[in-house]
Amino acid sequence: MRQLRRLGYQRPGFACWPRIHESNDRAWAAAFGAYQSLPPRKQVPIFMHQPWTRKAFRQWFFECKPDVVVTHDETLLAWIEAWGLKVPRDVGFALAAKHGEASLRCAGIDENSETVAEVAVNVLVDMINRGETGIPLRPISTLVEGCWIAGETLRSQTLVPVGNAAADTGEVDEVPQIE
Repeated sequence: MRQLRRLGYQRPGFACWPRIHESNDRAWAAAFGAYQSLPPRKQVPIFMHQPWTRKAFRQWFFECKPDVVVTHDETLLAWIEAWGLKVPRDVGFALAAKHGEASLRCAGIDENSETVAEVAVNVLVDMINRGETGIPLRPISTLVEGCWIAGETLRSQTLVPVGNAAADTGEVDEVPQIE
């Protein structure tokens, strides 16, 4: 969300399948809400329609008028372009989780899946070596941070510093470009 604000987007809309929303403990929606910069009455409501249909998304999109859509579902990009809109000229598009070849042109978060797998194997091996079995009494969470990857689905412009330590010092993070 910080990257989107730095690129000048002001009305982000978040679209998420209900099942994904629950499976990640509502973390994406919470993060989206935490980074809203508009007063509550002007914010774009989250699209979490069940069933997930083109018709429902179209209604939400044209009623709410987000200037950028953040989602995990690349299908929405195809729908937006099928309506004759130009991405990123008319609306930006970013993936909350980039996966594989299909998402190469999209801006968004690379979840570092290979590192996640490596860490998971290491945790499991450590548990086996300690003789641990079953569900732990006190579960421990491990986070492998994702990294922002720029893409052709967001407008390119000079980054605008927004509310962080780097912005306060006049320094702005470099955003990697996809070749």
